[in-house]
Amino acid sequence: MLNSLMLNYLMMRSLLGLMLTCLLTSSLGAAERFSKAGPVHLTADGQRWVEHTLKSLSVEEKVGQMLNVRYFTDFQNFDSAGYQQFREQMQKLHLGSVSSPCTRMDPILLKNGPLEMAAVANQLQRDSNCPC
Repeated sequence: MLNSLMLNYLMMRSLLGLMLTCLLTSSLGAAERFSKAGPVHLTADGQRWVEHTLKSLSVEEKVGQMLNVRYFTDFQNFDSAGYQQFREQMQKLHLGSVSSPCTRMDPILLKNGPLEMAAVANQLQRDSNCPC
C-alpha cells in the first residue's frame, strides 16, 4: 500500500514537472513573434480614407479620439437616465475608446456576462459619433 502511494506521488510529481516544463518552453518564443511593433500597411483605399477622415475632424475631435475612459456599469436599459447621460458625454467629448470591465460578484461568478458586455459595447459603438 505504501509503495503504491509513493509510486502515485512520484508519477503525479513527474507529470506536474513535465506540464510545467512544456508550459514554460512553449512561451519562450512568443515574445519574438508577438511583441515586435511594426508599421501598419494600408491599401491605397485605406490611406485615402485615413487622410480624408483626418482632414474632416476638428482639433477637438482629434484630441477626443486619443481619450480612453472606463465605463463601470451593470447591464442596463439603454433608455435609462444613466446610460443617456454617459452617451451624451461620450458624444460631446468625441471619445476614442471606452473600456468597460466585467465586474465580479465573487471570485468565480461574473456580474456582467460576455453577452451583456457585448450588447453594451455594440450600443456604444452605434451611439458614437466616431467616423470609424
